[in-house]
Amino acid sequence: MSKGAKRREAEILLKTHLAELGFRDIREQFKFLPDRRFTFDLAIPEIRMAFECDGGQFNGGHRRGEALAKDYEKQNLAQLNGWRILRFVNRDILNGAAKEFLEENLL
Repeated sequence: MSKGAKRREAEILLKTHLAELGFRDIREQFKFLPDRRFTFDLAIPEIRMAFECDGGQFNGGHRRGEALAKDYEKQNLAQLNGWRILRFVNRDILNGAAKEFLEENLL
């Protein structure tokens, strides 16, 4: 399975888990600032909560160099604009640990 396929699988599963937990209007690739290209993997705009599915934590990806700097800028701007962001590694989404975390801490 390619990295892109695994990421997409994690996003779909996390969206399913959020719906199972009662969240509605879950948007994919949500652009939260009109004048920037930044998007959240998943977002619930009504409550200004975003979810990021982070791949590549064990082989680079978004965890180094310019990609990491852009992630920091995106997260900082989101927080300054009233968003709460929860980040999960793909592995924890796929094995159910992220859903358990959400059940314990959001419900």
